[in-house]
Amino acid sequence: MVTVQKYINNQHKYKVDETYQRPPDAWSTEDKQCFIDTILRGEPIPVFFLNYNSNEEVFYIVDGQQRLNAIKNFYNNKIKLNKKFSGKENQGKTFNAENVITDQQRDSFLNYKLNFHIMEDYDDERVRLIFSRLQRGKPLQLGERLNAKPGEIVQRMREIAEHPFFQKSIGVYKGRYGVYPDAIRILFYEKFGAKQMGSDELYNFFDNNKDLDKNDKDFKNALSVLNFLSKCFPTEPGEYHYLEKHAWVLAVYTMVRDLRVGYSLVDKEKVIRTFIEDFHGKVYSEDFRNSNVNYQRFYDNVRGGWSEKIITIRRNILIKEFLKKHEIEELDEKRQISEEDKIAAFEKNSSCELCGYSSFKDFRGAEYHHKIRYIEGGKSRLENISVLCSKCHDRIHGKEKIELPSEDEITDNNE
Repeated sequence: MVTVQKYINNQHKYKVDETYQRPPDAWSTEDKQCFIDTILRGEPIPVFFLNYNSNEEVFYIVDGQQRLNAIKNFYNNKIKLNKKFSGKENQGKTFNAENVITDQQRDSFLNYKLNFHIMEDYDDERVRLIFSRLQRGKPLQLGERLNAKPGEIVQRMREIAEHPFFQKSIGVYKGRYGVYPDAIRILFYEKFGAKQMGSDELYNFFDNNKDLDKNDKDFKNALSVLNFLSKCFPTEPGEYHYLEKHAWVLAVYTMVRDLRVGYSLVDKEKVIRTFIEDFHGKVYSEDFRNSNVNYQRFYDNVRGGWSEKIITIRRNILIKEFLKKHEIEELDEKRQISEEDKIAAFEKNSSCELCGYSSFKDFRGAEYHHKIRYIEGGKSRLENISVLCSKCHDRIHGKEKIELPSEDEITDNNE
């Protein structure tokens, strides 16, 4: 067993594994004062669990950070005793600053034995399993419990939670893994759409998708939507007040995610931000709620709840109000260029519209390209189809900036 004095002398060898541990200020002042009084009285405290990393020669704290932090802070005179726990005679006393504890109390504190259970070179998943079992019965937040789950899916949740949109744009409290539930709800939505996503559903989602990896299409799509949202809500100034509630974060995500499926949102980032800010203000205005049933209905359903019905209501109202106020180009349902359209385009112009190459055997030898991209609302119609050679087509899709010729230029070249 290690004494408090030995721990203090070697505290550089002990590190917090932030993957599992809560922020160091998760305990209240009274929690810390009560714990220190327990040590001064010589009463037992729970076991500390540490994972020794032999490569770094460091002990990572798996369970017990709050207690060790309280010990260190009392030793450094950052915690004063409280008469509520230590009696009137000890009110306000410190370790060795002004109004100090007695020599006997100091000796009792320094010689108190801490029970360290040492694990050696345990991998991440095994540590998470142990941490999860240690926390059973403790009042942990949802994010903390999800973080302790086993499997690759935990890494995906962490990666989403570390996205700039979560870290800088939203105003949700980020301590104690506060955005982890938001991150996993987004991934859940990508998998199943607007389905019930309470705590039990999220736990089951973790259990059934332990091996979810970086190549998962839904994970990739979530990151794509978040990248777009970061443009809608830039990190400067960040922490937008209308994105400080969990329900608002998911509602805005589902609105944008579903709009991207059927509408062109290119260059609409500011439009979306302005709409959300305006809509948020009206939802919390009684006058506007009285004048628009959708504002009242959204208000009634944004104060909590993760049922399929409530999630759907929030999303649909946002989309309906957005499209009512803004004319957004719909994406063409016929995304691919048909063989019939290729033949017509080739008959109109049988040369590459960029370099003039014309030695195509027939229409099948050419490549066909949307002049206005599908994502920008471009249609698969004859007037929006360019005939290209393979080389020029590859250059365009290689993201090399190329200006396509106008209709007049094409006509002049053909003449």
